[in-house]
Amino acid sequence: MTTKAALVRDARLEDEHDVAALFRTAEWGHPSFDIWRRQYAENPATAGRRDVAFGWVVEAEGRAVGFLRNVVHGYRYGDRDLVAAAASALIVEPEYRGYTLRLVGAFCKQRGVDLLLNSTAAPEAAKIFEFLKFSRMPQSEYDLSLYWVLRARGFLEAALRKKGLPPLAAGAGSRVMAPALSAVLYMSGRRIACRETPCEVMVIDRAAIDERFDDLWKRRLEEGKRLLACRDAKTLRWHFPPSNAAKPAHVVCAIGNGRLLGYLVLLRRDSAHLRLRRSRVGDIFVERDDPSVIRQLMCEGARQAARDGAVMLEVVGLPRSVRHVLREFRPHTLPDRCWPFLYKTDDPELRAELPSEERWYAGLYDGDGSI
Repeated sequence: MTTKAALVRDARLEDEHDVAALFRTAEWGHPSFDIWRRQYAENPATAGRRDVAFGWVVEAEGRAVGFLRNVVHGYRYGDRDLVAAAASALIVEPEYRGYTLRLVGAFCKQRGVDLLLNSTAAPEAAKIFEFLKFSRMPQSEYDLSLYWVLRARGFLEAALRKKGLPPLAAGAGSRVMAPALSAVLYMSGRRIACRETPCEVMVIDRAAIDERFDDLWKRRLEEGKRLLACRDAKTLRWHFPPSNAAKPAHVVCAIGNGRLLGYLVLLRRDSAHLRLRRSRVGDIFVERDDPSVIRQLMCEGARQAARDGAVMLEVVGLPRSVRHVLREFRPHTLPDRCWPFLYKTDDPELRAELPSEERWYAGLYDGDGSI
């Protein structure tokens, strides 16, 4: 196929109609332009900078026929403040696929960035980024998500739809099979439940994130040298969906002796074509990865997800110390089709040290997975 003539340029917010058309053609739903605008304008990591691109487009015949979004984050590594850029929403019309490398090349050439990320790479995108010498983030099992069934019937109906059954058959089949699945889950212990009460647990709105989160952030920075996406209160309030969003974030907090010991952020990430009502853990951040606190947060997170109507709860990523605790709840596992988290850096210190798994604390909070 011959690639048509086009050019690659910085994206503008007024390109939204063309980008929305690209999303509709690919059946990706409608992009969240209102959230994107707010994130771009209010990002603490880019305050005072005018050289940060919203993204890039492939333009042909006066319209955008390809798009790559740029999401910038603040990071901390030891005593250094860093800037990372994450690629998001890479999409190009078939006739212009020859420009995909140029689109990603524009992302790679941006200035003032210490670290480049693609934290949610699909198989086709992963091949492109690995061709451009991106490395696989070395955190164990990042390509293996953990999940728990919260409501048997809704989960089974989505599973039967995925296998190709028509809606009526999937609904009828799920009604018949749900009691058996519920019994199996109960007998096998594949559920999130615990009796420990070492701390008070409460659920708050994103807007209620306050100085207690700043204090937790400072304490965690003292625990050792690790690449951490910024989690001060201001950044957290910017990062997650607001209370007036269609699907706001729930922040589950663990309080002990008057201070914040840790939190879990719960996000709704449904799969519309399967009618799968799914919650995901957008972040778990606990002082010294205390297992008892992690257990309590997960228990309350599962209860909140069920109250919201989710039929499954999923965890993507997070370091070995956290996943070890989560595996006590005997999750099901789902392998990804590729290694989804890739990175690249020209910084000498980062190039030397980031190949070590112990330097990472990566999950959906990194990149574009939870915004």
